Amino acid sequence: MAKPRTQEAPAEVIAALDARDLDAFTAAVDALEGSVDSYVHCDRPLVAWVSRQGWGPGTRYLIEKGARPTADALEEAIFFAQPDPPDDVSAVEALLDGGCDPNEPTMGVTPLGWAASINYGGARAGALVRLLVERGADPNREATTPPIHAAVARPAMDALAALLEAGADPNVLDDDVTPLAKLMFEMRGAYERERTQQDGSGSVANEFVPPTLRLLLDHGADASIPTPNGNTPLLLAVGCEDCPDDVIQQLGRAGTTAQETIRCNDKEDVDLLSYALLSGRSFAVQAALIEAGFPLDRPYALLGDRGYLAVVAQHEAELSEYLWEHSPRFRAALTAFRTKKGLSAIVLCAVAGSERLVRALHADGVSVTETFATGQTVRGAIEEYAPTFLGLIDELMNAERGDEA
Repeated sequence: MAKPRTQEAPAEVIAALDARDLDAFTAAVDALEGSVDSYVHCDRPLVAWVSRQGWGPGTRYLIEKGARPTADALEEAIFFAQPDPPDDVSAVEALLDGGCDPNEPTMGVTPLGWAASINYGGARAGALVRLLVERGADPNREATTPPIHAAVARPAMDALAALLEAGADPNVLDDDVTPLAKLMFEMRGAYERERTQQDGSGSVANEFVPPTLRLLLDHGADASIPTPNGNTPLLLAVGCEDCPDDVIQQLGRAGTTAQETIRCNDKEDVDLLSYALLSGRSFAVQAALIEAGFPLDRPYALLGDRGYLAVVAQHEAELSEYLWEHSPRFRAALTAFRTKKGLSAIVLCAVAGSERLVRALHADGVSVTETFATGQTVRGAIEEYAPTFLGLIDELMNAERGDEA
C-alpha cells in the first residue's frame, strides 16, 4: 500500500501554534485542504507536533477536525512537552479523550513509563501519572522497564508517589533487582559521576535518595530482598562511602538479617557494623547498625582478633559515650561485657579515658569491688592498666561498700 502523501503544515498554522492563539489556529486549520492528518511539521503529523508543544486546546481542535490521536502523539505529549505551567496536562487529556489507549506502549515503554521517565519531572510527572491512572493505566503493566523503576532512576518523586498510591508493586523486579536495589545502584552511580565529572550528580543524590527511600519503605518495599549477587540494599548503602547517614539508618530500621558481610581493605570480609567502624562511618550510622542486630562480639583480624564492642570500649571513648546514650543494645551489652580474662567493661572504659562511662557502668550495677576469675581485683586491674583512674575507683569502692553497709 502506498504511503499517504504528506505536506508541510502552512506557516500560518505554526505561527498560531507558537503564539498560542486559538482563534488564529482554528482559522488556519479550517483553511487546510484535505485531511488534517496529511499535514506534518518537523517530520511529525501535525497533531503529534501540537501535542508535543503541550498545547491542549490546539490538540483538541485538531482531533475534532479529524486528526487521529496515536500512541506516538501521546508519547510526544507526555515525554517531550514542556508546557507553562509544567503541570498543564491538557494535551494529554485531549488525546485520551480522543481515544488514545493509556496502556499502549511505544518503543517498549508504556505511557506511565514515559511519564515516570521525565528528568526531574516534579509536579508534571505526578500530574501525568495521576491522569493516566484515572483513565485506566495499569501501574503494574510492564513493557520493558516497570514504571516504578523508571521513577526511581530519574528521579521523579511525584511520579513515584502517584504510582505507589495507585498500587504499583514496590518490590517488582527489573533485571532481577527491586526498586530499592535500583535506588542504591543509581545513588552509587551518581556519586561516582560526581567524583569523575563534577557534574552535580552527588547533590542530586543527596536531595532525592533519602525521601525516595522513605516513600518506598512506607509503601511496603522489602529491604531484605537481595540482588542476584546476594547484596541487600543495606550492604550497597554501607559500601558506598558517600551514602547519606539517613539512608543507612532507614534501611537498618527496615529490617535485615544482620548477617551481611563486605570486603574491607581488600583483606577480610567483615560484618557491616565492623566495616562501619573501620571505614570511619558516623556514630549515628554505627548506632543504627547495632540496633539492627549486627554482632558486637564477632572477632576479626582487622580488629586485632577482637570484637566490635571490646575495641570500641577500650579505644573509642567518644563513640562509646555516644552509643551508651543512643543504643540500648550497646548499653546492655557493655554492662554485661567480660573480656577473656573476665575483666568488666569498667576496666576497658578506664583505659579509654572515659570517666563518664566508668561512672555510668557503676550506676548500672557493674561492681568495682569484685574479684575476677584470674584472682585480680578491679582496683588491681586499674592500677595495672589505667592508674590515673585509681582515685575514681577508690571513690566508687567506698560508695559501694557504704551502700552495702
